[in-house]
Amino acid sequence: MPKEISAKKLENILKITEEYVNSRNLIELKTKLDNNSSIPKVILKNFLNSTNQLVKNSTKSNTAGFIVITGIDKTGKTTQCFNPNKLKNITSIYKVLLKMQKKVLKISLPTYTTYIGSLISAYLGKESKFSISGKLSPDYAWILWSLDRAQYNNQVINWLNINKQHVVLADRWTESNIAYQKAVGIDHKRILEFEKKIIQPNNIIILNMPIKILDKRSKNMKEKNDLYEKNNFLKNVQDIYLKLNKYYSYGTINIVNSSDSVKTVNNNLIKIIKNINFE
Repeated sequence: MPKEISAKKLENILKITEEYVNSRNLIELKTKLDNNSSIPKVILKNFLNSTNQLVKNSTKSNTAGFIVITGIDKTGKTTQCFNPNKLKNITSIYKVLLKMQKKVLKISLPTYTTYIGSLISAYLGKESKFSISGKLSPDYAWILWSLDRAQYNNQVINWLNINKQHVVLADRWTESNIAYQKAVGIDHKRILEFEKKIIQPNNIIILNMPIKILDKRSKNMKEKNDLYEKNNFLKNVQDIYLKLNKYYSYGTINIVNSSDSVKTVNNNLIKIIKNINFE
């Protein structure tokens, strides 16, 4: 039975978190969270740990080896990144990097197995260890994605700093939050301000697919759509992705047509990966 969390109380915690991240006052935030007994302590602890990554000054890192594959839902990101279903006609980007003698840190967001990720899952209407009672305002819900990502900030920085053979391959990063939340009506500058201590990638590959093909693919999958998986909404998200450099100024952006065959998309991605300068 999922543990019920009040949307009103969760929203208040998210609001407090944004205020204190922007003011860089982690001590006062800890006091505020500790005094909020209405939210399970394990969630508050995870909030605080993530917020720490959003406040403290992190060691600078060479981001040449930080690669993100992104795009709207069901464009094939996870398949191309990690090939979890072991399709025989493609080589995952992860394996390509290993063949290039790279040590690869894999990240896939949102991480629904974590406490913060479970709250995202509940918000989207997916199966979760939590349920959210009432309506959580989109004006603060986006912070959950930022906190989920922040859990990995130090790990990414430390990994990249080992040497140039260590690379990071992520299925989504900050750019995804900007595309989806801007479509909801959130100012991208607000997200970037909140995440300004988060390391950003040097290589972003957007998988792009016409909505009508995406819709057909979704129906074939026969999965229940989540809160964001609506055609009109996804079209808006896709439009933002296609002009991402207007809102997100990090790294080199490549756009790949993912409506081609899985093998063709894979070949195009491999060409991009092999042309990356990891220096």
